[in-house]
Amino acid sequence: MGILSGLFRRPQPKSRSMVLEWAEQRRKDLQYEDEVTPEVIFAVLIYGLANFARPRATTESHEKREEQGLCDNFETEFANDSALFELGCYMFFRVDLWLFRNRPDLRRQMWLAFLDEYVSLFTPILEITNVADLLEERVSKYAAVARSGAEIDQFHDYLCELILRTKGNRKPEHYDFDDEPTVLEGALQEFALRTRLMAWENVMLPTLIESVEKATAVMRPDPANNRT
Repeated sequence: MGILSGLFRRPQPKSRSMVLEWAEQRRKDLQYEDEVTPEVIFAVLIYGLANFARPRATTESHEKREEQGLCDNFETEFANDSALFELGCYMFFRVDLWLFRNRPDLRRQMWLAFLDEYVSLFTPILEITNVADLLEERVSKYAAVARSGAEIDQFHDYLCELILRTKGNRKPEHYDFDDEPTVLEGALQEFALRTRLMAWENVMLPTLIESVEKATAVMRPDPANNRT
């Protein structure tokens, strides 16, 4: 699986996340896969998404105790499958935006495959029946924010608010982006979340987009999936 092998690295520390476990198993299943399909790309994206919830190493001697405490608190409260669902909605918005700008001939085909895979993955894990509706609700809002010319901070304002609502793996729900009370958390906890989000945005997301670019470079549109 040469094109996508960069994302599939050695196994990571244990986590209670079922999405992370799924990603690790798919890494094993696909390590010798050569065919590039939307389903394989989806698995790579989820593997990168799950990095957000992977436990961080604690052996660095220079790490301050206060910083480690913030990290431990974050992983206890927000390194969960509901948070991964919310971040995944944002990730697929970013991927869809890249496809719109760079591979519009594959956009519908990829989106339909991603939607089907996303529903199949998160419905049993979160034990909710409206995964597709929530995904489309989130993506539609991020698309509206993008059309307004907003900076990255505004995306993170919404995303942070949604992830804060997943504290303790609380299940995602319909969210009125324009008229919803703000979740009140401690300043340090919100700072830890925003720091983690920015790190994922700046490091992991570009790597995932690059993987999509490489993978789609060898794909041809399926006429059956691109009919209007």
